[in-house]
Amino acid sequence: MKLITLLVAGIITGQIASFFCGGYSLGAIGNSIAGLTGALFLGQYLSPLFGMSLEAGMFAGGLLGAFVILMVFSAGESMTRKKSRFF
Repeated sequence: MKLITLLVAGIITGQIASFFCGGYSLGAIGNSIAGLTGALFLGQYLSPLFGMSLEAGMFAGGLLGAFVILMVFSAGESMTRKKSRFF
């Protein structure tokens, strides 16, 4: 049951974080992986820290982790110089 909750929280939070990042997206699978990573690594720590249930902690961790990952990728992409070629 914990694995199914983790997968669902990762998929949903990745898509929500993409919406909050101003439309920046890594694609459906990339957003889901970003949300899953956040839920996996942060969900276990946020639930006892703020006294919420494990499912709510996974959801909050997935949203926070995916948002940070998307913002880092967005910032990195904006720093690269776009080459304009005329051929």
